[in-house]
Amino acid sequence: GVNAPHAARDMGVRRVMQFFRPLPLLSNPHVQTMLGNLVSGHRRTPRALRRVVALPDGDRIGLLETPPRAPHPAQPLAVLVHGLGGSHRSGYMIRMTHRLSERGFRVFRMDLRAGGIGLRLARRFYTAACSDDVRAVIDALLAAHPGSPCALAGFSLGGNIVLKYAGELGEDAPSALCAVAALAPPIDLPRCSEMIARLPWYDRYYVRNLTRQVARHQLAFPDLPPIVFPPGTTLRLFDDLYTAPRWGYADALDYYRQASAYPR
Repeated sequence: GVNAPHAARDMGVRRVMQFFRPLPLLSNPHVQTMLGNLVSGHRRTPRALRRVVALPDGDRIGLLETPPRAPHPAQPLAVLVHGLGGSHRSGYMIRMTHRLSERGFRVFRMDLRAGGIGLRLARRFYTAACSDDVRAVIDALLAAHPGSPCALAGFSLGGNIVLKYAGELGEDAPSALCAVAALAPPIDLPRCSEMIARLPWYDRYYVRNLTRQVARHQLAFPDLPPIVFPPGTTLRLFDDLYTAPRWGYADALDYYRQASAYPR
């Protein structure tokens, strides 16, 4: 965590790490992953207000703000960042929002560029490297809520992004940023790319979600260069054809190396 020694004091969080013990018949990580995506756990969508944060390059980030359902003396904030192909509507984002709101947090679900409500707010598509976007959001929220401690959590690709942000901050982290958490972050992207290529069902799932997001984004900004993905496109090929050239990387491997949080 960032500034961890006073995180518990400021937020009233118990500084106890509990070991994860899966339920019977659910110890397989693939089963956990699939159930986590298929079972939302909540029928009720969190009450939320839409917020927008401007970025230096003219794009904007969309946030869904859910007020606390219980009083908390510290009035803490929590910022959640989704994973690859996800958005504020992802089941894990909704589950965590309910949990944190019930504990007195004001929760902000951040849609990365062109994701969720950010579809028409950004001309550029998100990447694993967009820690500067998280920095802009955190700075804006801390300015709008002076005195409130803030926790930041990222899921999957979002976990790499928030850890990259924390590593870049180093000792210069804002005093109000009390904790950074990452759930299943792909911090070594070259290695993760090799591993996911050996699991074609995951690869196809992510590519299907990504190409759909790109198609919707293309409709929102028809003046952008068109892109056609060939049949059988893999995640690596998607990044070679789309992510790398549009963000100035030499190729997918160059993008993975520069975007990985692990070296930081």
